[in-house]
Amino acid sequence: MKKIKLMLLAVVAMAVLALPGAALAHGSDRDHDKLPDRWELRHQFSVHAKSAAADTDRDGLSNGGEYDAGLNPRDTDTDNDGVDDGDEDSDNDGLDNEDEENLGTKVDDVDSDDDGIDGDDSDDSVDSVDDDQGEDDDDQGDDD
Repeated sequence: MKKIKLMLLAVVAMAVLALPGAALAHGSDRDHDKLPDRWELRHQFSVHAKSAAADTDRDGLSNGGEYDAGLNPRDTDTDNDGVDDGDEDSDNDGLDNEDEENLGTKVDDVDSDDDGIDGDDSDDSVDSVDDDQGEDDDDQGDDD
């Protein structure tokens, strides 16, 4: 009987210890908008209403984009350099943040499409080196 009580007590203790971990896992993004609750609270957003798609400061970048780029969603020009956050290029890949968001690429990843090529991920086509390469402009198929 004493062993059963000890085992029952151990099971209850393990359940109680596991509960805070589960509560924290659910509490990290209660509204499921991919913005951590801590970040939302820090920037005065509700953790019960989705706010990622909104552009609170109207700088051309959504709150989700501001989070990804490490910017302030309530300041149009987080770094005070005279360029709105949407027009910044946070990952230095040749695309500004607003364009990246519109294209569905990541504002914080220089190789958003994971193709191994850093830079402008809006067009993965290879540019032609020279359109006339290999052609003799003087000949043009004449049989002289």
